[in-house]
Amino acid sequence: MNIEYRRPTKEEWPLFGKAVSRGFGNHPPTDDRSVERWEMFRQALSPVGAWDGDQVVGTSGSFVSETTIPGGAKLQAALVTIVTVAATHRRRGILTNMMRRLLEEAHERGEPISTLWASESIIYGRFGFGMAGQHHDSTIMSEKGVFTHLPEMSGSVHYADRARIREIGPDVWTRTAAVHPGMPQRSPGMWQGDMPLPEAESKPEDRRFYGVYEENGKAEGYVSYQTIDKQFGMGESDLHIKEFIAATDVAHAALWRFILSIDLIEEVKFGTMQVDDPLWWMLSDPRQLKRVPYDAIWLRLLDVERALSARMYSKPIDVVFSVDDEFCPWVEGNYRLTADPSGKAECRKTEDTPDIVLPAASLATCYFGSVKFSDLARAGRAVEKTAGALLQADRAFAAEREPWCPLHY
Repeated sequence: MNIEYRRPTKEEWPLFGKAVSRGFGNHPPTDDRSVERWEMFRQALSPVGAWDGDQVVGTSGSFVSETTIPGGAKLQAALVTIVTVAATHRRRGILTNMMRRLLEEAHERGEPISTLWASESIIYGRFGFGMAGQHHDSTIMSEKGVFTHLPEMSGSVHYADRARIREIGPDVWTRTAAVHPGMPQRSPGMWQGDMPLPEAESKPEDRRFYGVYEENGKAEGYVSYQTIDKQFGMGESDLHIKEFIAATDVAHAALWRFILSIDLIEEVKFGTMQVDDPLWWMLSDPRQLKRVPYDAIWLRLLDVERALSARMYSKPIDVVFSVDDEFCPWVEGNYRLTADPSGKAECRKTEDTPDIVLPAASLATCYFGSVKFSDLARAGRAVEKTAGALLQADRAFAAEREPWCPLHY
């Protein structure tokens, strides 16, 4: 039977949702609150489903969010999510066809970039996505978290509840996102979905503790965490940081001092620590902070001219890139990128001879500034045609901060 690709109707949305849950190994929630949140998600999503008769055998979708790029500007990005293929329908091209439709639709809407979290990192390179940012899966024994260096703090940390986080969170998030390439904005619907109110309605496994750092009555950062008993009733627990958002360096230091001062905690775990997190440099013994790199942001360029023209550059550049792209053929071509000493740039398609030849995924990998073109060239993922072009691109694309994406979607 032929597979049909289309958007689910409102009436088919519950069936589509069951397929999403099944694809991630879960049973669909049935409580009213979860159903309400799922309906809010539907309204924000541009979904593509795969249908075999009346069965949903593939799910995918994207929603639009402004995402920070180097220099602080923001681009509309298609955030790809809920990608599943039924185990009964593997190796029939379902994922390829859904991704092609998602990216074509995003391009038609005028979104110059697309991002995603990859459940399996082997999948998305063939669709032109490049691993453009990492984070650290980090752990530290609480008793080993001794500080040698801390900035001066004029504010203080207070315990809070979900209502307080919902009140101050959007402003703190927006100010934090302004300096982190790859960090998307969080919509009001996301805030309601991630932090449902009131707390009494939350499932026990979803309940969190919250801390807020304030200066002169203004919130500058917050942290949410859970404690997990290691031996019930024995007073030993691990602390899992669920979200750590700090708009200032002082807020960051104060919240870490707070976390590492909590009693009866053996180990602190933080699964999405930013690569350039300064905690390492604050500790008396940095070796006690265990960090394992993990791919976080996968980026796809849908409009090279707009994407490269929008970001700022650290050094002047005049380089022609030849971009290979079989999956999104409108992207393929030669592009001249020029930037002046102020960092402002212009990128236009050209017939000029290329200085660097590379696939679209490699250009995406370097876009946020965390990966050098010369490193990809040594790995066989880019070719220098003009001597010195790689070094010029390395210097120009360098960014002030490492990319970071604490939002899971």
